[in-house]
Amino acid sequence: MLSQKLKPTYVDNTIMKWYRDARYFFLDNWRRSWVLVLWIGVMLGLFAYKFVQYRRKAAYEVMGHCVCMAKGAAETLKLNMALILLPVCRNTITWLRNKTKLGAVVPFDDNINFHMVIFTSAISFKTRKRNISISINMLGGLWQLSQVNKV
Repeated sequence: MLSQKLKPTYVDNTIMKWYRDARYFFLDNWRRSWVLVLWIGVMLGLFAYKFVQYRRKAAYEVMGHCVCMAKGAAETLKLNMALILLPVCRNTITWLRNKTKLGAVVPFDDNINFHMVIFTSAISFKTRKRNISISINMLGGLWQLSQVNKV
């Protein structure tokens, strides 16, 4: 690794230490970093697309932002469930690494770690967000029904 071959320098400034450490980390892990940034960007784009799409529908008038949140989270969950199988396709990864020029910029040897990152993201963030949004939708609907019956 690049950071292990460099001579240590002693700097008393904390900000300069953080900058140096972040720079060495990025130099060592630039291939992982850009893949993760691309993946997060695609997820944010899908979420925003579905959020805006459902904000223009009649369901938004009834249930509000919660339906938009639930649909956006569901769309990113679908992407993650499609991507979770890609890192464990060994023949495909071997072919992409050896027969194409992608091996120079994509860390194909780190496929199991990416598989675990996708799994953790799908389970911890998306599922909770979607379940909370659906629960808020149901509570909001019950509250609206109770208000209608009072009139």
